[in-house]
Amino acid sequence: MHDALQAGAERIGPNWSEFSIAGWHYQALRIMGQQLAPANPFELLADRLPGARQAMEQFTVLVAGMRFKEGSGFVVLAGSAVPGAELLLDSGCAVAR
Repeated sequence: MHDALQAGAERIGPNWSEFSIAGWHYQALRIMGQQLAPANPFELLADRLPGARQAMEQFTVLVAGMRFKEGSGFVVLAGSAVPGAELLLDSGCAVAR
């Protein structure tokens, strides 16, 4: 997942946009800053993605720390009928090695 996010980092902006990982289709949103606290991913989903507020229980939400050209931040991935976040995690911690 790390490689896919880094490869597509330039396409992830402050508005929800389509983003695919391993053939699964998500919506992606960039949040800049070293702290996530000012932003609530669930509110961003409900307020900014059309139709999401009425179907929140159908969404999987994943937040990943990122380093963009502009600085540190986060990517929020959201999707319905997609794998849960645990299936996208690097269980071998290959990125850290």
